[in-house]
Amino acid sequence: MQNILTERIGIASLFLLAVFSFFGWYAFFNDTITSYVGGTISMLLGFSFAGIFFFIGAILWQNRLEMLLGGLLPFVPLLLFTQVWYVALAVCIAFLVTLVSIHFIHAEKHERIRFQFFKVTEAGQFFFIMSLSLVIATAYFSRIEHASWEELVPRFRLGESTANIILKTASYWQPELGQLQTSQTSVDEYLIRLSEEKTLPAEPLPGEQPGGASETFGVEFSLVPGIEERLRQAGISFEDIAASPAIRDYYLQAGRLQLSELAGREVRGSDPITLVFSEVIQSRLIETFNGTDRINRLPVRAIPFALAVILFLTLLPLGSFLGYFWRAFGYIVFLFLLKTEQLEIVEHLDEVEELEVTD
Repeated sequence: MQNILTERIGIASLFLLAVFSFFGWYAFFNDTITSYVGGTISMLLGFSFAGIFFFIGAILWQNRLEMLLGGLLPFVPLLLFTQVWYVALAVCIAFLVTLVSIHFIHAEKHERIRFQFFKVTEAGQFFFIMSLSLVIATAYFSRIEHASWEELVPRFRLGESTANIILKTASYWQPELGQLQTSQTSVDEYLIRLSEEKTLPAEPLPGEQPGGASETFGVEFSLVPGIEERLRQAGISFEDIAASPAIRDYYLQAGRLQLSELAGREVRGSDPITLVFSEVIQSRLIETFNGTDRINRLPVRAIPFALAVILFLTLLPLGSFLGYFWRAFGYIVFLFLLKTEQLEIVEHLDEVEELEVTD
């Protein structure tokens, strides 16, 4: 059997594990507030290097104290930024799970006849990723626990691509909606087309009767609810829109104003209707979840808890994927240490007892 003999590198791995873990948690609680992209990259780099030195150290740590520190250091820096009881509980659970990870790595190392870095570290990868995902999700919940929807939504926006998916799904019942995702229709173009469809009856599809499901204006027009009432109060009919440029401008302005109220921001005529459509859906979802027509602070923790669970379930496969890269970089560092003779692999012969049947 082969053993790895070192003590200095094991202690150094503990120090680097603590440094990069602190850097990752610092980025989580500070950089992400002012710069989402920059903070996410900083956090990813911090936890990635921490993962690299964890896998290196998990092989090298020989005594019980080193193993205990190796299980604590990835998560203890979190308590410097938040002292909520459930975060402390998550840290304790993660610590125990990480000890299981270290145990499996050591067991695999001692059971193998020839030492293989990837095979040995693979034995404990899942447990370490699971504990790290649990603590990150719990820390995230502590960040958004008392947040209002106005603060939460920018992190979970429905993008224009999501609106395209919704429009594509709706196009199975209303084919005209499917054209919006490919035609790059602007807000003004969309409003004009709606006014034209209101005045000109739609042609029935083959096999359909006039007045059937192909008359789609009522469904499409529901994307801009309230505009028809605005025109009625102004004494304007849809036939007047095409006849008078002034009425047409008033109609477009009224449509933009109505969409602005629905989307929660100023809508311009050149904005893509798919993007505005996604913002309208987002605003409606916020009001539905919040149970009010105004964006107030959440009275319960159900939604932040659900988001934290989703984050945990997302980090598990993502962390498992990144874990292969962490182990790969760890293997490069391991080879470098062997090359520079900081580490040494020596062969050790064990006596094995075997049973023999006597004649």
